[in-house]
Amino acid sequence: ASDPASSAWVIANAGSGKTHVLTQRVVRLLLAGVDPDAILCLTFTKVAAAEMSRRIFGHLGRWTMMPEAELHAAILDLQGRPATGPQLRQARRLFARALETPGGLKIQTIHAFCERLLHQFPFEANVPGQFAVLDDTSAAALIASARARVMAEAAREPEGRLGAAMRYLAENATDFAIREALDCVVAEREAIRRWIAMSAGDEGAGSIDDALADLRRRLGLLPGETGESICREICLAAGWGRQDCGKLAEALAESLAQAPHSTNERARARLLAVLGAEHHGAEAEARLDLFLHLEPDKSYRGYEANHRFRSHRFGADFGRANADLLDRFETESERLLALTRKHIAARNFAATEALLVVADAILQAYAAAKRRSGALDFGDLIVKARNLLSRSDAAEWVLYKLDRRIDHILVDEAQDTSPDQWAVVQAIAADFFAGETAADGRRTIFAVGDDKQSIFGFQGAAPHMLAEMQRFFGRKIADAERSFIERPLFLSFRSTQEVLGAVDQVFRGREAEVTAAAYEAHAARRHGEPGKVVVLPRIVRQVAEEPEDWTAPFDAPTAAEVALADRIAQEIGTLIGTTLPSGKQVAPGGILILARKRDAFFSAMNRALRRHAIRAAGADRIPVATHIAVLDLLALADVMLLPEDDLQLAACLKSPLIGLGEDELMRLAAGRRGSLWAALGASRDEPFRRAAERLAAWRAFADRVTPFRFFATILGPDSGRRAFRARLGGEADDVLDAFLSQALSYEAIEAPSLGGFAAFIRASRSEIKREAEERSEGVRLMTVHGAKGLEADIVFLVDTGGQIVVSSHRKILVPFGDGRDSPAFLWRRSGRDVTELQRKADLAADAETRREYLRLLYVAMTRARDVLYVCGIRPEKKEVEGCWYSLAANALVPDEAERDAETGELAGPYIWPQPERPPVPAKAGERRGGEPPVHIPPWLSESAPSPARPPEPLRPSRALAEPDPPAIAGSRLEGDATASGDLALLRGRLVHRLLQALPGAPEERRRAHAGHLLAAELIAHPELFEDVWREVGAVLAEPALRDNFGPNSRAEVAIVGQVARAGGDYAVSGQIDRLVRTPDGWRILDFKTARVVPETADLAPPGYVLQLALYRRLLTEMRPGAEIEAALVWTAAPKIMPIPARSMEQALAKLGIKAFAFP
Repeated sequence: ASDPASSAWVIANAGSGKTHVLTQRVVRLLLAGVDPDAILCLTFTKVAAAEMSRRIFGHLGRWTMMPEAELHAAILDLQGRPATGPQLRQARRLFARALETPGGLKIQTIHAFCERLLHQFPFEANVPGQFAVLDDTSAAALIASARARVMAEAAREPEGRLGAAMRYLAENATDFAIREALDCVVAEREAIRRWIAMSAGDEGAGSIDDALADLRRRLGLLPGETGESICREICLAAGWGRQDCGKLAEALAESLAQAPHSTNERARARLLAVLGAEHHGAEAEARLDLFLHLEPDKSYRGYEANHRFRSHRFGADFGRANADLLDRFETESERLLALTRKHIAARNFAATEALLVVADAILQAYAAAKRRSGALDFGDLIVKARNLLSRSDAAEWVLYKLDRRIDHILVDEAQDTSPDQWAVVQAIAADFFAGETAADGRRTIFAVGDDKQSIFGFQGAAPHMLAEMQRFFGRKIADAERSFIERPLFLSFRSTQEVLGAVDQVFRGREAEVTAAAYEAHAARRHGEPGKVVVLPRIVRQVAEEPEDWTAPFDAPTAAEVALADRIAQEIGTLIGTTLPSGKQVAPGGILILARKRDAFFSAMNRALRRHAIRAAGADRIPVATHIAVLDLLALADVMLLPEDDLQLAACLKSPLIGLGEDELMRLAAGRRGSLWAALGASRDEPFRRAAERLAAWRAFADRVTPFRFFATILGPDSGRRAFRARLGGEADDVLDAFLSQALSYEAIEAPSLGGFAAFIRASRSEIKREAEERSEGVRLMTVHGAKGLEADIVFLVDTGGQIVVSSHRKILVPFGDGRDSPAFLWRRSGRDVTELQRKADLAADAETRREYLRLLYVAMTRARDVLYVCGIRPEKKEVEGCWYSLAANALVPDEAERDAETGELAGPYIWPQPERPPVPAKAGERRGGEPPVHIPPWLSESAPSPARPPEPLRPSRALAEPDPPAIAGSRLEGDATASGDLALLRGRLVHRLLQALPGAPEERRRAHAGHLLAAELIAHPELFEDVWREVGAVLAEPALRDNFGPNSRAEVAIVGQVARAGGDYAVSGQIDRLVRTPDGWRILDFKTARVVPETADLAPPGYVLQLALYRRLLTEMRPGAEIEAALVWTAAPKIMPIPARSMEQALAKLGIKAFAFP
């Protein structure tokens, strides 16, 4: 599979070394002479990319210093044949070659690749030049601002379409339901955009009305059909009008007077409800209640579905006395059943229409906000790149440029790749196996994955795409008559045979539910090392006889969760310090506890570990806004704004920032007259006086600075961070860093204010995602999703007894279209308003949820290296069919195992398999007992010495702060007047930006690209565009300059270095406008946009000459002997003005910089 000459598709079982194979393939490609820049390796996470880079560079680094014989053996082991002499020499140089590749080896996430691609082709992708990528906090803030703007617009025009839609939402849903639904639409905005385009039949056109027209068609509604019109049709019943219903009600009353009958009584009540209805809507509801039967699933049924309903609507004697009544009733029931379905569809349409109208306005406002700020969000990267490569009119040009750079694509974790991401890969590889590129046989694609481990459906992962893409590329490669290796990896280097055997046993008979490929039974590389699987008895959740403590949080752990956590902690306590059957020593860092979701069990487990004095690794996810350190800082902000807020002041005084104890606070607060702030200021006790002085100083400071400056000062110079760390531990550092980062994000999008920032943080849902490390010093407690890619000697698999499919977790926006390319959505309804479309979509979604539930079980079990524990909680009522614990226990525990007579659960732990293999002796070098004492050197607690003062920086573009002369002897261009300072700076900046970006674009599209690039900059001065474009166009068309914009040139080249002066070394930092590679060296071009152009180089401003001289000096010292030319390019003329070497050396000599000899 690592053969660089063949494309390959690898399905790799867990622990089978897929990262190793991927690494080996990259190394073999480099060894085969492939340019590092021609390899694109796409990973699922940044951590995976970093790990792969570490392995590759580690491999190549070892080769540089490896003895000859060892290098021979290493290459033989890698490629299966002896190395040649040139190969050996090349192997030693690969490390340096990979390091020196511009941009480095392209080992990156698909999002990082797409971001880089869009930066390379911003015009073609229709994205802002030099765009920024919004982080989650900034994106959420822009969405919130867009939502507020739309709500305000709806309030201003309540009778408009937007106002009417907002009114419908407010009248028919709660605030929470509306907010949740709008969030869901925002999350699905790309699919909705595809829906609009598909409905309009034009990729670039269409509006939300096109999608709504498609929705109406799919729901079976005719144009103009509404809930109100269908209600009127329901009421127009031949033979069952109001008069007919009145007569029947009278007949029933007469019958009841003679002989009471409960069925006839209910029928008469329903008829009277029809007669008493005041409008068509109420009458339609009453008629449906009369003629149709409401099933337990809240759906209406007629006679064809429930024959008992017909005979029980009227009493038997009354039915016989009215011969045609039941037949007429059945006919009307069937008519109303069809209309009811239409009525439900119309109500669904009305709700979805209102939601989409409001959401579309929010999305448009959000898109406009991103355009104004020149930014994209994380979701835009893949979508924009996909559109660029597949549907853009410039796709051929972009693919042509990429085709010259990428020859080999490698995809890691291919099972977690979404359809949009696969579309990007397909587009890049479109010409790999067609035409001339297929004939030369040098281009390959490689993918490794395992659909059994696809557990990120909520992020768009599509496990079925792995097999679909395998077939797609297999056909392409076969048509090109190229080699395509399809190989499974089933040998695990991670787990013992006992653990792997348990995995196969559990999934026997369920293979098709977890993989579309052939299920490969696992084999263990560690066949000589025994392991085991331990099934613990479940904790039985008891029905609470007494109400819970009303003061306890609603999500507090139950008694069953506390008991399970305590049992696990006790088991871990007995394990630590012992030896595993494989001979390994058990340490806390080798233990991993896995659960399906982060719930109350996590809190119970953390407390149990602390109670048993077991070291824990800490949480892998930390919500910022609700962390205690942030709550303390927000309390401080509230006190700064309103000192009379007694509750927040009390919280602030008890926080690490002030540090009062419970008794001290009680002494201050109890019996006071007035506010707590007044009592604090009046007290003469030393701790209260210090607290009052500190808070008063902070209040004065808060009035003068931004939120970031305020909190950064409190956490830094005022020792707040040290106080938090002392009380909360190292976790506080991550939280405080995130808090300060959000302060900067807030100030970038809003006018900074302390109150605004406090509201911003409280509304934020951001959380810190701490990347779990393979080596940990404490027990790790994680979700299965978070543990993907990790492993541990001992794994506790916890099934807390939750339902597999939770109806409240279903998507608010129901996707019911025909796959990705034909999407359609409904706002989820409940009760009688549920359509058949929603029911079918829910059945399909529930089936996929169950399949992913099984894949989660596979991932969880295969994290264990040596020992796997299975434990859980049994629900108090109905057993959850197919839950993790049941699947494992039914497969591993025999029926004859001893069980508790009362609960039916295991009487004690059951060890699988039986009999156990004998343990192997403890491995040499394994630590025994507790951790050895750590010696802390004294210097660690001392302040670091101040660093040496760095060389004073010189910035050539500022000409060493030397002002330019006020006038230049030269020629002024006719018709030009001196622009104002600000306008001149803007014009110069725009000219430089276009000269950087336009040379790579086709000539016929340059003007359009220029307009797109400068649109945001020229909102206030649109009249500048023609002037700027005319100037830039003339420069690019100037024959004397044309060669300087070719492929051997680069724009905006950063350059740093040092030059020696009489006063010492000075750092130089600058940016060369354009650097051109010449046969003998380099040419430096510096663009100048001054309206006055000197006639000769002797008249050029000295500052400009000095700027070029510094650039030239740095390049000369980098490449001694190279010929370095330098020239000023006056864009207003246009004119290139070479600067003689003598003039530049003389300029340096004036600064005391030693001059080179010149003729």
